Amino acid sequence: MELKFIVLKNSIYQTKKDPRPVCSNSDYTAVFTFDKYWNGIAKTARFICYGKNRSPIEAFDVPIVDGKCKIPPINVAGKVTV
Repeated sequence: MELKFIVLKNSIYQTKKDPRPVCSNSDYTAVFTFDKYWNGIAKTARFICYGKNRSPIEAFDVPIVDGKCKIPPINVAGKVTV
């Protein structure tokens, strides 16, 4: 399953309301469309997991290759930001 994002300078937007990833599932891919501001720059997605008390508990940095990266398996219930 793909979750799609558009990146304009320093802002990121999800393109549509996709289903939310399920805990421990590893078959999700993040697909990014970058504006020309990002040309020639190496890109990395940071996925931050938040617990029930809304404090960050885990972070994963994943290289973006050809506008895509695998979303790492998330093993905690709560909010995830990109």
